Amino acid sequence: MTQEVIAWIYGVSQPQISIMIKFLEPHIEAVLAEFVPDPADALPDRVSCIDGTLLPCWSYQGHPELYSGKHHTTGHLVQLASDLAGGVWAISDPYPGSWHDIHAYAETGWAEHVGDDGGIGDKGYVGTGLVTPKKKPRGGELSNQDKDCNKEINALHSVAERAISHIKSWRIFHTDYRRPLHTFAQAFRTTRALYFFSTTF
Repeated sequence: MTQEVIAWIYGVSQPQISIMIKFLEPHIEAVLAEFVPDPADALPDRVSCIDGTLLPCWSYQGHPELYSGKHHTTGHLVQLASDLAGGVWAISDPYPGSWHDIHAYAETGWAEHVGDDGGIGDKGYVGTGLVTPKKKPRGGELSNQDKDCNKEINALHSVAERAISHIKSWRIFHTDYRRPLHTFAQAFRTTRALYFFSTTF
């Protein structure tokens, strides 16, 4: 619900709701911090499917780094790691939307926990140590064996895309973030904590 609707329900002003949300968010994050997995504990010893997604936001003046040429809109890029059953084990901090998935994945530091051949990515992660589909050679074609291998890799990796769809059932993750830009990081961390808390039931 928008702040205006919440204000109407409780019979107060919209600015008062904004103040209360700003006050409550860090407390909610702190209380639920124990439910947010530590990638150093959650990622080793399991196959992880890695993918990135853009959390859209307004086009804030003076922040062109949020514009994603891939998605043709502004937002924050996050990385997600799921297991082969689609369970989410890690959601990274948000990065500028202009970053490539390789850049964001490197920034997470997850590679040291996933290890070589311990994770699966799409073609955007070639060169990261993850298992990825083979790209078509310049001026050539993939062999039938490579095509079959790519199909298997893509089928395994598809669980990450489904996990992202599940994450984005949370409205704050799939609609434009409209509050001041400096409030996004806290709102994101609070929502991430709420998400992982919700999966314990």
